[in-house]
Amino acid sequence: MSILLNAVPKATTDAGAAYSQVIPLTSPPGAGAQYSKRTFQGILRNATAVASTATITVQVSNDPVAESTPLLAAWVTLGTVTLSGTPTATGNITDGFASDATWRYVRASIAQSGVTGAGSVVSLIMGV
Repeated sequence: MSILLNAVPKATTDAGAAYSQVIPLTSPPGAGAQYSKRTFQGILRNATAVASTATITVQVSNDPVAESTPLLAAWVTLGTVTLSGTPTATGNITDGFASDATWRYVRASIAQSGVTGAGSVVSLIMGV
């Protein structure tokens, strides 16, 4: 499991927020083709029961420039995670997707945000 966006606070989740770090993918054990079979789960934790939304864009690349100079690399949008709703005081809003595509590098960003409430954070977890 890797964390692509780690508890990004609401103050930094405006549209166009900075991308997460680029993570070079290694071959997961027993997954078949190298760099495949990944899951992506977004989590919006809201300390108060206030309606919130966030859209996370997951991008991938095989361009070797991605690791050293990510802004110059060629990126493809693999998918989006849309988090929307009103969490309960003890719950989170979650959504995600799975991929069996072969990519060497992955990154994520918060493309849109309507996150409100003190202590609200957005995270994206990548699993194998």
